[in-house]
Amino acid sequence: MGLVNEPPQAICSRTYVKDNKLFIRWDGIVFYAPQLLPGYCAILREAGDELNFCTYITPGGNAKNEDLAQLNDEIMKNHPYVSKSLGPTPNAEKMKHAPLRYGGIKKSYGHHLLIIGDAAGFIDPLTGEGIQYAMESGKIAAQVLIEGFKRGDVSEPFLKRFQKCWYKRWGNEFRWSLKISSMMFRYPILLDATANMIKKQPRLLSEWGEVMTGTKSKTW
Repeated sequence: MGLVNEPPQAICSRTYVKDNKLFIRWDGIVFYAPQLLPGYCAILREAGDELNFCTYITPGGNAKNEDLAQLNDEIMKNHPYVSKSLGPTPNAEKMKHAPLRYGGIKKSYGHHLLIIGDAAGFIDPLTGEGIQYAMESGKIAAQVLIEGFKRGDVSEPFLKRFQKCWYKRWGNEFRWSLKISSMMFRYPILLDATANMIKKQPRLLSEWGEVMTGTKSKTW
């Protein structure tokens, strides 16, 4: 319908690891590998104690989307903390990947049409996370449609309120994420400074987590 004309900007990998006996203390750890900045990689605990190793490549740094498989393999084998966590011969399934459209598309509505979730680019440019935005955009869309059905109007002019509502909720968050992402790549010392602050004030770790998952504002 001509509303989405650009390819997804970012990409992420997923590699499941079974039978790991080393990564036992944590539910998840994020690693800011220099070659990925402003992207990152992470090890996350899944159901059945499987681990999920993810690599996120986002625009603005030296890594390109086509480098994903190489960087994913290289980091698993050679990154000092990742390789220590996964072991020298991890029981890893074949890597899979998916594109990420982020930042919100310019127009997410049309005549009898609303676009939600990943299709609408509701993915945070800083973190690659989008589950909460997908769920919330579905709720907002439902509320707009219920009102439209009551009025007997699901035309393009009426459905424009969906765009206004989601942008008010997290449009500026996406803009700040792009700015912070650029700063992280240009000044990686900011990550070291943040880590040192968290060492001195451990409570900041949970608040950093809230920022990264979208429950606390990026401007915080």
